[in-house]
Amino acid sequence: MRALLRLALLTTLLPIAVFAEVPRPDRVVSGRLDGPIASWGGLVLQAWGSRDFSAGPIAESPISSTGAFALALPADVPQVLLALWPERGAAVPILLRELPVRIEATTELVVPIPAPPARRDTRHALGSPAGMAFGLGAALLAVLVVVVVRRRTDSEAVAPLGVWPSTPSGGWPLGVLLAALAGLLGYGLLALDESMDLLEYTYFQEGFAGDDPLTVAFSPIVAERAHAPGYAVLVWLLRLISRAPAWLRLPAVLAALAGAALAYRHVATVLQSRGAGLLAALLVGLSPLAMRYGRDLTPYSVIGLLAVASTWSLHRALDTGHQRSWLAFVSMAVLAFFLHYFSAFFTVGQAVAVVWHLARTSPGTARRRRIRDAVTAFGLAAVPPLLWAGQVVVAFQVSADDNLVTHAVYPEAPSFAVYLARHLRVLFGLPPGLEWLVAPVLLLVGFGGARLFRDSPVLARLLLGPLLLGVGLLVLTYALHAWAYGGRVYYGWRWLRPYPFAIATLLAACAFRPIGGRLGSALCRLAVAGLVVASASASIVSATTRERPATDRATELLRGELRDDDAIGVLPAPFYAVGLGYSLYHGAVDDARGQWRRFVHPGPSGWEHLEVTPGSGDFKRVFAPLRGFGLPLESLAGHVDIGRLWVVRYREILFGQPEFDEAIPDAVVAALDHQLGPHRAWRLPHLDVLRWDGPPVDPWSHGAPVRVDLRRPYRSLRVLREALDPDTLFEAIRGDRALTIRLPLHPSARVHRVHVEGLRDAASVRVNGTVMAPDTRLDVPIDALGFVEVAVERTPPALQWPLTVVVTAVP
Repeated sequence: MRALLRLALLTTLLPIAVFAEVPRPDRVVSGRLDGPIASWGGLVLQAWGSRDFSAGPIAESPISSTGAFALALPADVPQVLLALWPERGAAVPILLRELPVRIEATTELVVPIPAPPARRDTRHALGSPAGMAFGLGAALLAVLVVVVVRRRTDSEAVAPLGVWPSTPSGGWPLGVLLAALAGLLGYGLLALDESMDLLEYTYFQEGFAGDDPLTVAFSPIVAERAHAPGYAVLVWLLRLISRAPAWLRLPAVLAALAGAALAYRHVATVLQSRGAGLLAALLVGLSPLAMRYGRDLTPYSVIGLLAVASTWSLHRALDTGHQRSWLAFVSMAVLAFFLHYFSAFFTVGQAVAVVWHLARTSPGTARRRRIRDAVTAFGLAAVPPLLWAGQVVVAFQVSADDNLVTHAVYPEAPSFAVYLARHLRVLFGLPPGLEWLVAPVLLLVGFGGARLFRDSPVLARLLLGPLLLGVGLLVLTYALHAWAYGGRVYYGWRWLRPYPFAIATLLAACAFRPIGGRLGSALCRLAVAGLVVASASASIVSATTRERPATDRATELLRGELRDDDAIGVLPAPFYAVGLGYSLYHGAVDDARGQWRRFVHPGPSGWEHLEVTPGSGDFKRVFAPLRGFGLPLESLAGHVDIGRLWVVRYREILFGQPEFDEAIPDAVVAALDHQLGPHRAWRLPHLDVLRWDGPPVDPWSHGAPVRVDLRRPYRSLRVLREALDPDTLFEAIRGDRALTIRLPLHPSARVHRVHVEGLRDAASVRVNGTVMAPDTRLDVPIDALGFVEVAVERTPPALQWPLTVVVTAVP
C-alpha cells in the first residue's frame, strides 16, 4: 500500500518538477544593421536590460557581412537597449537609439548605424593631403573659369552703368523703431543678464583655444564642432578687452540693429515706399530669431546682417554694374562663410538667383557684362572656401564622430512635413503651437512674391533663390540625422537666421503692393497686420523673459552644498560639462599651478580640487563635472571615490520646443533613483539640480571575490580609478598608461589577497605600490591607505591578453 501511495505521489509531483525546472524558451529577434558595416571591421550587437554596463548584456549576436543579426532573448523581456561592441578599436559598447526598443513578435528590427569614429585622434590635422589637393585644384579651376570668361568678354563694348534710385527718408518713425529694438535687446542683455547657454559656451571656449588668431583658427576645439574659425577669432579679440558676457554679446546687438536699418533702406528703395521699408525693418528686427540671437555670443546675428547686406550689394551690382558693389558682395560672402559654414547655402542660392535672372535677360552688351562680372564675383568668392575645403570635410566628420561618442540626444524624428512646418513657423515669427498657420502665411508670401516680380524681378529672384536652398538645407539635415542617429534629428533654428529679410520683404510687398482690387488689398493688409501682432507679441515675450539656463544660480547653490568626494554630472549629454565647468571654476585659483583656471577642461589632474569660495583658499576634493563620453552615467554612479552624486539637468527650450529629447534624461534619473535611492531636487530656470545621497556601491556586498576582467573593463567602471575621466580611461585601455583598480577595504577582512590571471612578464602590476611577480598571489594587509589599489600596466603586444584581476577578502 505504501508503495502504491509513493508511486501516486511521484506521478503527481513529477510533471510539476519537470515543468518547474524547464526554463521558458528564448525567442529569437532577428534584424539587420543599416549602414557602413564593413568599415567597423567586425561587430557584435548586444542587448542590455539597462544603461548600467556593470550588469552585463542579456544577449549577444555577431553581425554578418550584410548586417544581419539574431538575438536570443528571454521570453519575458519586453524591451531592450541595443549597443554595438566592435571587436577592436573601442573602449566601451556604443548605445544605439539611447532608449529601449520594444520587442514585437512579428517585427524585424532595422537599426541605422553611422560610420565608426575615425577622426577624433586626428582632429589636430588641417586635413588629409587628398582633401587639401582637391581644395587647391577646385580653387585653381575657379580662378581659371574666371580668367577664361573675362578674356572672352573683355573685347565687348562696355554697357553704360545703371542708376540706383534714391531712398525715401525713414524720419522719426525709423528712429523710434530702432530705439525700441535697442531697448528690448538692451533689456535682455543687461537687465536679465543671463548665463551663457550651451551654444554660447562653445563659442566662448573657442576664443581661449590659443594665444594668437592663427592658433585659434586652426584649433582642434573649433574643428571638432564643425564651426568656422571667424567668430572664434572675433571672440579672441574681444576678450582681450573684457570677458564679461554683455561685452562679448555686443556684436550681436549691433548687428541686429544694423540689419533692421539696412532692411528698411533696401525695401524702401526698391518699392519706393517708406511704409514698406518700415514694415520690413519691423519684421526683420522684431522677429523671434532676431530677438533670440540678437543678444547671443554666437555669429548668427552677424550672419543675418551679412545676408541683408550681400543681397543689397548683389542687387545693386546687377542693376547698375558698379564694380564696388560686386567687390562688396565678394567680401561679405567670404566673411559669412568663415563665420559659419552653412552660409554657403545662402551664397549658392544667390548664385542660382543670378543665373535665373541672367537667363531671363535679353541678349546684348549689358547681359554679357553682367555675366562676366557675375562669374568673376562668384569665382573669387569661392576661392577661399575651396582652399579651406579640406578642413571643412574633416571638421564635419569629427563632429559626426563626436555626436556618436557623446551620444546624440536629439528628439525623435517626426515626418518631414512636421519638421519643415516647425521651422517655417519660427521663420514666419509665429508663436509656439501655431504650425497650422504656416499655410496661410505661405500664401501671403506667395502673393508678395508675385507682386514683387512685377516691381523688381531681380530682388524677387535674389530672395527666392536662397529660400529654396534654405529648404534644401533642412531636407539634407533631416535626412542625414534621421539616418545617422537612429531616427533622431536636430532642429537647426539658428540656421534660419539669414532668411527673415526675405520673408519680411515679400510680406511688405504683399501689404503695400497687393494683387487685386480694394477687397484684396484690405484682406492682404489685415492678414499681414495680424501676423505682425502675433510675431511682435512672441518676440517681446522672448526679449523680456529668461530663456537660458540659470547656470550661475546652479553654481552658487552647488558651492554652498558641496562636500569632499562629491561628484557632479550633467544631463541630457556630457557636452554640457563645458559650460558647467567654466561656471564652477570661474574665478577659482588652481592650488597646484597657482594660475587662473583655463576654460578648456584639462582632465582629472587639474579639476579634482575645487575652490568653493574664490579667494578663500577653502578647497574641497570634488569631481566636477564628470565627462563620461560614451559612458552612461548609471555606470559611473556609485564609484568608489564618489560620496554623493549631483546632477545638473538642463531643460533648454528654444522657440517653444525642448532642444533635446526629454525622455532620455527621464530614463537616467529613474535608473539612478533605483540604484541610489530617491533624489532631492532644486528647480531653477531651465535646469534642475538633483542630488543622490545614497552610499557608493559596495564591491564586497555579495561576499564573493571581486573579479575585474581587463578585456571588458567597462563592466567594472565603478572600481576603475580612470573611469571618472574618459580620456585617461581610454588611454589605459589602449595600453598607453596604467589601469588602476581601487577597492575599499572589506570591513571584516584581515588581509586582501590579489591574484592576476594571465599575467606575463611583459606586464607590470603594483599592489599598493608593491611589484607583483607572475603566477603569484599577494596578500595586502590592512594599512593606512584605506583601500586596495592594483595598477596594471601592459605593453601594446599584451593588449589582447585574457587578463583578470581577482581580489579576495580573507577574514
